[in-house]
Amino acid sequence: MLSPSDWNRLKELVDILAPFAEAASAVQQSSEPAISFVLPTVLELHNRLLSFIEKKQHLRRLGADMLLSLKNHFKGIFATVGLSGESDRLADDWSLRCSHPYGNPVYVVASVLDPRFCFNWIAHVHEDEATKDNIKQRIEGSLCALPGLINSF
Repeated sequence: MLSPSDWNRLKELVDILAPFAEAASAVQQSSEPAISFVLPTVLELHNRLLSFIEKKQHLRRLGADMLLSLKNHFKGIFATVGLSGESDRLADDWSLRCSHPYGNPVYVVASVLDPRFCFNWIAHVHEDEATKDNIKQRIEGSLCALPGLINSF
Protein backbone atom coordinates (compact mmCIF):
# COMPACT_ATOMS: atom_id res chain seq x y z
CA MET A 1 0.00 0.00 0.00
CA LEU A 2 1.27 3.47 -0.87
CA SER A 3 1.60 6.12 1.79
CA PRO A 4 0.32 9.69 1.26
CA SER A 5 3.93 10.77 0.74
CA ASP A 6 4.36 8.12 -1.97
CA TRP A 7 1.18 9.36 -3.69
CA ASN A 8 2.52 12.93 -3.57
CA ARG A 9 5.79 11.80 -5.14
CA LEU A 10 3.90 9.97 -7.90
CA LYS A 11 1.77 13.05 -8.57
CA GLU A 12 4.90 15.20 -8.82
CA LEU A 13 6.48 12.66 -11.15
CA VAL A 14 3.45 12.90 -13.45
CA ASP A 15 3.61 16.72 -13.19
CA ILE A 16 7.27 16.82 -14.23
CA LEU A 17 6.87 14.35 -17.11
CA ALA A 18 3.60 15.74 -18.53
CA PRO A 19 5.19 18.68 -20.42
CA PHE A 20 7.59 16.29 -22.15
CA ALA A 21 4.70 14.06 -23.22
CA GLU A 22 2.79 17.11 -24.49
CA ALA A 23 5.81 18.30 -26.47
CA ALA A 24 6.38 14.87 -28.02
CA SER A 25 2.70 14.57 -28.98
CA ALA A 26 2.61 18.04 -30.53
CA VAL A 27 5.64 17.39 -32.70
CA GLN A 28 4.54 13.88 -33.71
CA GLN A 29 1.01 14.96 -34.63
CA SER A 30 2.09 17.93 -36.69
CA SER A 31 1.82 17.44 -40.43
CA GLU A 32 4.11 20.42 -41.00
CA PRO A 33 7.89 20.64 -40.67
CA ALA A 34 8.83 20.52 -36.99
CA ILE A 35 12.11 22.44 -36.94
CA SER A 36 10.36 25.69 -36.03
CA PHE A 37 8.92 23.95 -32.94
CA VAL A 38 12.36 23.24 -31.45
CA LEU A 39 13.18 26.64 -29.93
CA PRO A 40 9.74 27.41 -28.44
CA THR A 41 9.38 23.85 -27.17
CA VAL A 42 12.80 23.77 -25.52
CA LEU A 43 12.20 27.14 -23.86
CA GLU A 44 8.72 26.06 -22.70
CA LEU A 45 10.19 22.91 -21.15
CA HIS A 46 12.85 25.08 -19.50
CA ASN A 47 10.18 27.36 -18.04
CA ARG A 48 8.04 24.45 -16.85
CA LEU A 49 11.04 22.85 -15.12
CA LEU A 50 11.93 26.14 -13.42
CA SER A 51 8.35 26.46 -12.21
CA PHE A 52 8.33 22.85 -11.03
CA ILE A 53 11.52 23.36 -9.01
CA GLU A 54 10.07 26.46 -7.35
CA LYS A 55 6.71 24.90 -6.42
CA LYS A 56 7.30 21.22 -5.64
CA GLN A 57 8.83 19.74 -2.55
CA HIS A 58 9.46 16.02 -3.10
CA LEU A 59 11.16 15.83 -6.48
CA ARG A 60 13.03 19.14 -6.71
CA ARG A 61 16.32 17.33 -7.19
CA LEU A 62 14.90 15.40 -10.15
CA GLY A 63 13.61 18.67 -11.62
CA ALA A 64 17.01 20.33 -11.17
CA ASP A 65 18.75 17.35 -12.80
CA MET A 66 16.31 17.41 -15.72
CA LEU A 67 16.83 21.16 -16.14
CA LEU A 68 20.60 20.72 -16.20
CA SER A 69 20.27 17.91 -18.72
CA LEU A 70 17.98 20.02 -20.93
CA LYS A 71 20.43 22.94 -20.82
CA ASN A 72 23.36 20.66 -21.68
CA HIS A 73 21.55 18.84 -24.49
CA PHE A 74 20.30 22.07 -26.09
CA LYS A 75 23.32 24.18 -25.14
CA GLY A 76 23.51 25.83 -28.55
CA ILE A 77 19.91 27.06 -28.36
CA PHE A 78 20.42 28.53 -24.91
CA ALA A 79 23.63 30.20 -26.11
CA THR A 80 21.90 31.59 -29.19
CA VAL A 81 19.21 33.30 -27.16
CA GLY A 82 21.66 34.39 -24.45
CA LEU A 83 20.35 32.11 -21.69
CA SER A 84 23.32 29.76 -21.42
CA GLY A 85 24.80 31.44 -18.37
CA GLU A 86 28.10 31.55 -20.23
CA SER A 87 30.00 34.53 -21.48
CA ASP A 88 28.58 36.81 -24.16
CA ARG A 89 31.45 35.62 -26.35
CA LEU A 90 29.69 32.29 -26.83
CA ALA A 91 26.36 33.94 -27.52
CA ASP A 92 27.90 36.39 -30.02
CA ASP A 93 30.22 34.01 -31.89
CA TRP A 94 28.43 31.88 -34.51
CA SER A 95 31.31 29.43 -34.91
CA LEU A 96 31.55 28.76 -31.16
CA ARG A 97 27.80 28.43 -30.85
CA CYS A 98 27.54 26.09 -33.84
CA SER A 99 30.03 23.73 -32.22
CA HIS A 100 27.46 22.96 -29.50
CA PRO A 101 24.44 20.68 -29.89
CA TYR A 102 21.59 22.59 -31.52
CA GLY A 103 23.85 25.59 -32.00
CA ASN A 104 23.04 25.91 -35.68
CA PRO A 105 21.13 29.15 -36.26
CA VAL A 106 18.49 27.30 -38.30
CA TYR A 107 16.54 26.50 -35.09
CA VAL A 108 16.15 30.16 -34.21
CA VAL A 109 15.65 31.32 -37.78
CA ALA A 110 12.91 28.72 -38.38
CA SER A 111 11.06 29.75 -35.22
CA VAL A 112 11.34 33.48 -35.84
CA LEU A 113 10.22 33.16 -39.46
CA ASP A 114 7.31 30.85 -38.59
CA PRO A 115 4.22 33.09 -38.23
CA ARG A 116 2.90 30.85 -35.45
CA PHE A 117 5.86 31.74 -33.25
CA CYS A 118 7.81 34.81 -34.49
CA PHE A 119 9.15 36.37 -31.30
CA ASN A 120 6.08 35.45 -29.21
CA TRP A 121 8.06 32.87 -27.24
CA ILE A 122 10.17 35.65 -25.67
CA ALA A 123 7.20 36.68 -23.52
CA HIS A 124 7.43 33.32 -21.77
CA VAL A 125 11.14 33.46 -20.96
CA HIS A 126 11.69 33.75 -17.20
CA GLU A 127 13.82 36.89 -17.39
CA ASP A 128 13.31 40.61 -16.83
CA GLU A 129 12.15 42.83 -19.70
CA ALA A 130 15.62 44.27 -20.33
CA THR A 131 17.03 40.76 -20.80
CA LYS A 132 14.13 39.84 -23.10
CA ASP A 133 14.80 42.95 -25.20
CA ASN A 134 18.49 42.03 -25.31
CA ILE A 135 17.61 38.51 -26.51
CA LYS A 136 15.40 39.90 -29.27
CA GLN A 137 18.04 42.41 -30.37
CA ARG A 138 20.74 39.72 -30.34
CA ILE A 139 18.64 37.47 -32.57
CA GLU A 140 17.65 40.29 -34.92
CA GLY A 141 21.33 41.22 -35.23
CA SER A 142 22.23 37.61 -35.91
CA LEU A 143 19.54 37.38 -38.59
CA CYS A 144 20.92 40.49 -40.27
CA ALA A 145 24.39 38.90 -40.27
CA LEU A 146 23.10 35.58 -41.59
CA PRO A 147 23.48 36.32 -45.35
CA GLY A 148 27.17 37.11 -44.85
CA LEU A 149 27.61 34.03 -42.71
CA ILE A 150 25.99 31.79 -45.35
CA ASN A 151 28.19 33.25 -48.07
CA SER A 152 31.31 32.46 -46.01
CA PHE A 153 30.66 28.68 -46.18
